Amino acid sequence: MRKRHSAYDRPIECVLAVTLRNGTAIAFLILAASLALQVFPALRAISEWLGKAGVVAFISLPILRVSIMAVIFSVNRDAIFAAISATVLVVIGLGAALSVALANDIL
Repeated sequence: MRKRHSAYDRPIECVLAVTLRNGTAIAFLILAASLALQVFPALRAISEWLGKAGVVAFISLPILRVSIMAVIFSVNRDAIFAAISATVLVVIGLGAALSVALANDIL
């Protein structure tokens, strides 16, 4: 009988590759649906919303990648790489917060 493997048993590259491939496919399908709905004027608002959601999905993939790396490194008790991944997440978060603040003239 074959042993079932969890995500933590596979090399990190495989987990990241599957995640990014599936995320890219989902984001593509969302954008394709947005483009297909452009044909119907009554559904233009839904089409615009799906277009924004597809772009957000593409943009969030690198953040998801770093998050997965931080979790896997933490589970594997690799403190140095977990700290590096967490630091990258903090920098991404600060960059996003700063860009929102600048866009809204808060700063």
